[in-house]
Amino acid sequence: MINAGLGDVCHAIPLLFALRKKWPRMQIELLFASVSARNLVQLFFPDITGVVVSHLNSLYKKVVQIIKWRKNRFDYVLSGAHLDSSKTGFIAWLVNAKKSFGMENEKYSFFYD
Repeated sequence: MINAGLGDVCHAIPLLFALRKKWPRMQIELLFASVSARNLVQLFFPDITGVVVSHLNSLYKKVVQIIKWRKNRFDYVLSGAHLDSSKTGFIAWLVNAKKSFGMENEKYSFFYD
């Protein structure tokens, strides 16, 4: 999972390519900040799913989505465009992920082999 706005997606696309190359069968689901961010990702990765934050406009929809993520049992929550933040850890806690991380140790996270 990546919390992704349009700029975040542009920054994180190399990370997504690197993840796909290393683990081609990995399930990736994104939390998008906008429809345009989702559309951009799906140009390159049609199999990546996710929800747009604005579509979770009620408490009920938010709770249903969190329950869905908890059932899927994601191993990691990461931010592909930001340094470590409390938001990434909070989302990991909500969805019961094993670990969360940002790009604290990768200052130039847009450069990947």
